[in-house]
Amino acid sequence: MCITNISKTEIISGSRDKSIKIWNFISGKCLKTFLGHTDYIVGLVKINANQFASSSSYESIKIWDISKLKETQSINQMNNYLDLPHHTPEDPFTIKIKG
Repeated sequence: MCITNISKTEIISGSRDKSIKIWNFISGKCLKTFLGHTDYIVGLVKINANQFASSSSYESIKIWDISKLKETQSINQMNNYLDLPHHTPEDPFTIKIKG
């Protein structure tokens, strides 16, 4: 499971059930669910106020639009384990490939 914050009241989680969810951590309610990966989620990173990236084990990186609830870009069939590190505005957006 991986978790990162996307706002002052919301976090995003990815898990072995292949889903990504946005949660209000004050109320504990799931606000949105994103489906599209075929393997478990190993990394999440906020890109900007309306986009985030996810990586799945041995498969792909996907870019998601939060307001449209849909995938906007995908890099598929990578033959290595993918890991998206935690991102802050001070750090460059980087992708590490292990394997």
